[in-house]
Amino acid sequence: PIDKNDYYTFYDGKNRATIFLEKGKYIDVFYDTNNFEGTLKFEGTGGATSQFFIERKRFDKEAELPNPKKIFELDKKSFDKRTEELENEINKILSNKEVDSTLRKNIKRYYKSLFSRIRSNYESNKKNTQAQPNTLEGKISPKFENYENFDGSKTSLDDLKGNYVYIDVWATWCGPCRREIPHIKELEKYFKGKNIKFVGISVDDAKRSGGSIEKAKEKWKTMVKNKNMAGIQLFSDKAWNSSFIKAFRIKSIPRFILIDKEGKVLKSNALRPSNPNLKTYLKALKGI
Repeated sequence: PIDKNDYYTFYDGKNRATIFLEKGKYIDVFYDTNNFEGTLKFEGTGGATSQFFIERKRFDKEAELPNPKKIFELDKKSFDKRTEELENEINKILSNKEVDSTLRKNIKRYYKSLFSRIRSNYESNKKNTQAQPNTLEGKISPKFENYENFDGSKTSLDDLKGNYVYIDVWATWCGPCRREIPHIKELEKYFKGKNIKFVGISVDDAKRSGGSIEKAKEKWKTMVKNKNMAGIQLFSDKAWNSSFIKAFRIKSIPRFILIDKEGKVLKSNALRPSNPNLKTYLKALKGI
């Protein structure tokens, strides 16, 4: 029983997803509790729009949208081919006429603008990918000084010397960042007592918080508390414009950095916590 056709949140006590309910129709929900995102499926007379959300989310994740990285590493011919393939793929998803027409129209407009921006930014992003990743590896890491800690203290990179340091650059508004949180917590639990520190650096800024850096900090503190985030949680002094973020030429997040016990950069673009190979790699580090 609902008053009107509208968007709702499906929640089973652990997992959640957007669901669109229509009066007089029904939805069957299927998923494996051990693999919610990978198996979630909506069927029934009113399942098309809800299923669209799932297919779109999976498309964005696989294509690394809206901030693709790998696509800018391609040569121009391969880049053009790949962007065309992605556009055809999302247009196929959007072609389902059972999906709410207004929704399809708005989403189609969004992807048209997105791919136009990706194409227009190819040259500048190509230069960034060519110049960026490994230039700092093997060298003493750029420093951050006196970043505000969630517990109210101040932390500098030098305070952590003598430990391996795995850094997660993230923000509260970043969906892919939030999806990594459970995996980071699992890693820290696994390596508890070992010679490695897990550090989160938030780049939440005033621009995305109504022009107020204080509101940005409150969002950060609230999420760290609500998600019970582990490790050392820091707030970047100048968000994207901090010297540490600029030194690593970070243009998109999440971004992960691994620094060794002497303060040298081991990996300037390390594996994500959700990648099972990361645990194996960390376990093999000398003196951890």
